[in-house]
Amino acid sequence: MVCFRSISKLVNGEIPEVVEADLESLVNADRSHFHPNTAAHIIESQGAKFFLKGEGVYLEDTDGRKYVDAYSGMGNVILGHGHPYVIQAIKDQLDQLCYVPAFFAYGNSPSALLAQSLADVSPNGLNHVQFANSGSEANELSFKLARLHHTVRGKTEKIKFISQRGAYHGATYAAMSAGGIPSYQQHFGPMMDGFIFVDMPDIYHSTSENVGADCAVDLEQTICSEGPETIAAFIIEPIMGVAGHLIPPPNYYPMVREICDRYDVLLIADEVVCGVGRTGKFFGLEHWSVVPDMMTLAKGITSGYQPLGATVISDAVWESILSVGTDYVFPHGTTTSAHPVCCAAGLATLEVVQRDNLVQRSHELGKYMLDDFESRLSENPYVGDIRGLGLLASIELVEDRETKRKFASDRAIGRKVYNSSMQGGVIVRTAKDIVSLRPPLISTEAEIDKIVEVVANAINELATSDVTTT
Repeated sequence: MVCFRSISKLVNGEIPEVVEADLESLVNADRSHFHPNTAAHIIESQGAKFFLKGEGVYLEDTDGRKYVDAYSGMGNVILGHGHPYVIQAIKDQLDQLCYVPAFFAYGNSPSALLAQSLADVSPNGLNHVQFANSGSEANELSFKLARLHHTVRGKTEKIKFISQRGAYHGATYAAMSAGGIPSYQQHFGPMMDGFIFVDMPDIYHSTSENVGADCAVDLEQTICSEGPETIAAFIIEPIMGVAGHLIPPPNYYPMVREICDRYDVLLIADEVVCGVGRTGKFFGLEHWSVVPDMMTLAKGITSGYQPLGATVISDAVWESILSVGTDYVFPHGTTTSAHPVCCAAGLATLEVVQRDNLVQRSHELGKYMLDDFESRLSENPYVGDIRGLGLLASIELVEDRETKRKFASDRAIGRKVYNSSMQGGVIVRTAKDIVSLRPPLISTEAEIDKIVEVVANAINELATSDVTTT
């Protein structure tokens, strides 16, 4: 029987005892509580799946079964589970200083060192960092900074933001309002004012011969129709994550940068998914040799070992903050901003990424993984597109390859692939019949082989069984 340590209820003001709870009790205790992006009725009726251990690319559940974590948790566990160097850095920091606020002009060593390290690896001109607790919060800060930047220069009407349909920028209200996924906004309206949407280049589904230029023109026309004097910033995901890792063509982001410069619109790169080596470059936008005005980070910044986000801003935006006045206090922060333990985890993570050359490793392993998928799935009638950069990839499944017709939702094709992959010992993410993978950057070729074999077999068996039963 698997047992867990827990705290009993406080009775008559007495100090609670530490008690043992078996798995069944734990599952039952969990049934009434929220799980992010999970149907509450599923947790209530079926309970959650609990994992006990993590080591390297593997997770172990309560039955002792191991799974390759081919999605790296939420794409954040870039160093795999249980990396000793990061864990030791966290322990050491807890022994030395567990907390001090970033308010009141207080500082701490890990946050100062990590901020400088991030500035050192960021593109030229991005030299200033403020820490947050998540990517959502980092994006919230970028919106505030964009409005401040324009307001202090006398451009008080520049308050609108342009985003991309299908984008995900977080769960807080401004970040959710900037998200282009209607289902994530259902029941929570109205959204915040001032958010406008344009199309992201979708190379696979587009019928255009120059979809990058078409979408750039759409952006410019939107700026002009709204009024350039009203647009503060354009926020992008260099590679759109939730939508299935959409990768724009080479001409799109250079054109976007030129358009933003032409109309004095800031470019915000949401690098929460792409940053810290995930795509085979340190930052995703580097693939297009484009430098944003602000950049937001989270996920891989601590390999998921501690909650941390960051907003990296340009010298120009920094100067706008300074121009407000010597007594101006920028009113943004949370109790745990620049938390020393979280920043120690981030600093250790960056050290491992650079020491072990994991950005290049991501590039090499990603190509290895995509080539293997192409080889195994090229003849599968349900495989419409295989795409990726670095260790970030998606396989889009369609009912008809010629017309790219999608499956009816009640076929639950993606869910079938997910279940089959789990049975084979590999954790993936599926949404709208798109199978997505983000293996840890520390993966070996043998572990990538295992991922590809299990996922490809799941997709091939699905097509075979479908033909057999029709």
